[in-house]
Amino acid sequence: MVLNGAPEGASWTIADGRIAMADLLVEQGQAEAAIELYGEVVAEDPGCLDAWRRLGLVLGTLDRPADARRAFARALAMRPDDIELHLELARAALAAGELTAAEAAFRQALERQPDLDEAALGVAETLNLAALACLRAGQAAEARRRFLPVTESRPDLAAAWETLGLAAMDMGDGAEATRALETALGLDPDMLAATLGLARRYKALGNLEGASALLERLAERLPDSGDIQCELAHVYERRGLWEPALALLDACLQRNPADVAACNISAMCHAQAGRQAESMAAARMALKLSPENAVATILLARAEMIIGDRNRVAVLLASIAEAIREDIELALAAAQLYEQLREQDKAMVLLQRVLELDPGNRLATSRLLDITLSLCDWRNYDGFVGGLTEGIVEDIAAGRPIAIDIFNLQALPLDYAAIARAARNSAATTAKAEPVPTPRPARPGPGTGVSTWAICCPTPGCTACRWC
Repeated sequence: MVLNGAPEGASWTIADGRIAMADLLVEQGQAEAAIELYGEVVAEDPGCLDAWRRLGLVLGTLDRPADARRAFARALAMRPDDIELHLELARAALAAGELTAAEAAFRQALERQPDLDEAALGVAETLNLAALACLRAGQAAEARRRFLPVTESRPDLAAAWETLGLAAMDMGDGAEATRALETALGLDPDMLAATLGLARRYKALGNLEGASALLERLAERLPDSGDIQCELAHVYERRGLWEPALALLDACLQRNPADVAACNISAMCHAQAGRQAESMAAARMALKLSPENAVATILLARAEMIIGDRNRVAVLLASIAEAIREDIELALAAAQLYEQLREQDKAMVLLQRVLELDPGNRLATSRLLDITLSLCDWRNYDGFVGGLTEGIVEDIAAGRPIAIDIFNLQALPLDYAAIARAARNSAATTAKAEPVPTPRPARPGPGTGVSTWAICCPTPGCTACRWC
């Protein structure tokens, strides 16, 4: 049937008229009515390609991507070489989370037009999303395997570099994580996850100014995010900027008085600033909110140590004995407290546990060296010296701190070989009971505000060397 008013020389069917009416409804914003009309057309004529295509487009605008994909698939069955239809189907499948179907459709378009940039980018994006799904499921190695080809084929795809960096972080590959996240932000400076991930990497590497810059940018964009505020406050605390850190933490606690992380970091800041009463109050608040909070327990124990309640310190450490064995930073902090309690055996057990968890841990190795030197335990000393890597030796030679963690512990750059020679010579040439190095409180390391332990010079009466 030909509709009245059809253009000269054109034959319009009833279906064409309904499609035209449906198109007009779309223009008028009546998408649901248009869908109903397109549906009547394809119900009467399942081979009407134009109706299926239009139906798919309108369904997509109504956030019904799965239905849109099915409509485009019906159209493609009638015209399999239509590149634009392959792209439409791929977009709909991607929006519906049907990654396999999306990748296949993008590849179909790419086969028909190899230089089609949208199709190539679409393949990369679907592969990256599949990798990201693996990462969220805890399958970091599989995620990394999936998106390495993406970064090679599309090095300009920022999302792929972001996912690669996050997976590398989950796998403990810090160097690859840093490189990938820096690449992602170089391509797209506004990526939130990459910014936060790189800030954490910089913090772990000791690049606190770099971490601050990234977190400050995030805090401006997400002013109500307590997590970001806490991250930034922790970096400020590490930099010795305690008052700015406390201002951020006060704001966090005003928004959420039950923010345990904010209480923990507040306790750290007050301790670093020498305000032990405030530090203890913040730590106790954290423990009230979370009685098994091992971080707050360590902080409270430190404050108790400073005010001289050694028995209380021992009780607090005993209360988290299991937790500290499974966390490297907690174990290192607890080991330091045991050293200050003169319980070197317990400190060594914890430090050796750290090396079980992280065989290359510099701080644990250096602390074990200090303790074995103080005990004149040459058999274990020689074994721990074997754990010193060339990088640690270079750090010692340059006078750099060997390591630093969230509690601001750091190993002093000791010349272990020279101390060992002096101690051995002293032990061999004197009959006195204690001619070897003994532990003593050292001055706090730069910016730490906490005590570490150094080795006294073994020469009786010496006051001239760096150790005395």
